[in-house]
Amino acid sequence: ESDIPELHRGDIIALRLHAQFWTMVVMFFAAEVINIAVAAKALHQARKMWLLKWAISLQLYFPLASFGAYKGLLELAWKPFYWDKTTHGVLLPRDPS
Repeated sequence: ESDIPELHRGDIIALRLHAQFWTMVVMFFAAEVINIAVAAKALHQARKMWLLKWAISLQLYFPLASFGAYKGLLELAWKPFYWDKTTHGVLLPRDPS
């Protein structure tokens, strides 16, 4: 008899899901590295490498922009005449007069 345990259908599905999960994680990080490499190449060709630190921050900007777009769509659907106006100058000193 063999010492190899018998795999059941549930075990095979679990192994397949585990492999798919880690494949997706690797693909996600590969896509992010490619995005940074494309931005670095474009900045190098434009001779603006000092902007690379900002190009790296795009990985945070894109999800925030998506969040803002979804927020706008929800407000358009539920409160179409509401204007979520930004208050500017909150940190400026008050006029003494």
